[in-house]
Amino acid sequence: MESLSEEVFMIILEYSDQRTQAALSQTCRAFHRITLPFLYKSVCIQASKCDFENVLPTIGKYSNLIHSLAIDTNRSNLSPCRVAPYLNATAKLQALALYGGYWMWDGEDERWATLEADLYGFFTLQTGIQSNLRSLTLDRVEKNGQAAFLQSPVVFQITTLQKLTLRGFLLDASSTAIEARLHRSTDLTILVIERSYLAFPALRNILHAPRALRRLTVSHDRSYGSHELGFVDQHEARLAELIDVLLLHRNSLEELNFAEEDMIYNEEAPFGYSWQKGSQRDSIYADLSIIEDDRNGDTDDEDDEDEDEEDEDEEDEDDGDDFKVYAKQFPSLRHWDCDVDGLRIYLNDPEY
Repeated sequence: MESLSEEVFMIILEYSDQRTQAALSQTCRAFHRITLPFLYKSVCIQASKCDFENVLPTIGKYSNLIHSLAIDTNRSNLSPCRVAPYLNATAKLQALALYGGYWMWDGEDERWATLEADLYGFFTLQTGIQSNLRSLTLDRVEKNGQAAFLQSPVVFQITTLQKLTLRGFLLDASSTAIEARLHRSTDLTILVIERSYLAFPALRNILHAPRALRRLTVSHDRSYGSHELGFVDQHEARLAELIDVLLLHRNSLEELNFAEEDMIYNEEAPFGYSWQKGSQRDSIYADLSIIEDDRNGDTDDEDDEDEDEEDEDEEDEDDGDDFKVYAKQFPSLRHWDCDVDGLRIYLNDPEY
């Protein structure tokens, strides 16, 4: 087989799935050499199904070939951040996802805090990743079911990042402080913060970094507001203040989702906890046609009848008016999924 031309090898590989490529790589040296970029372009490691300690050096060895890397650990004594020291040469890395447990300090079984600091330190280094990373997911659950304080705002300052997903964090103003010179400097278009406590001052800080955010998803868990290391500062804000912050992205925002999440004990879930979305009550977004009709000034008899019915409930009428007024300020808005009561509770609105 080694007498075949490299073009023939490439054609065979391009029409083969990853399992076939892995098998072909064992047939001869030529195939092994050519298949390496295919095999290591996208790497997904489930630590519970492999010898994680022996896999990590392999990542370091072929890190210059990896474009996408995901590590999933469901062991309470193993941090996915163990990969951090091996990322130094991943100049081509475009997507990084770390799923698994977390602890606020080093313990006897794992150097949790040290490894997390190594990860954040890596993002601040002038490495190739600074010019290539497009997607970052940090999915954390502390071993005791608490959210983890974010130790550095650097994840919001990676200029090339287009999608950021955070889960299991406790975010306050101090942990999300972004220098003024970095405002409107990142390429972030999709921001997802779920299963976390997101204080409004933190959200306000975060939204100053992107140039043109397109999608924002927030799933707020109020039970995460306290931690054995401290409490998040209480805040009060009005719905209009939230809209003012969103107006930073008025010409680009296409989708906005806010929901409450509840942490429940589940002995079958990793680390003993799972989450469910809070109930949706009076949605301030029902259908895109409502926005479009109002923007165009179109009304019909059916709409008039609906408005007459709303007059019976002054609060519902006010919520609808607020929604229509705010929605008209976002020309690209295509989806808004939240409820007025939930937003005001989240904001601790003094007028609620």
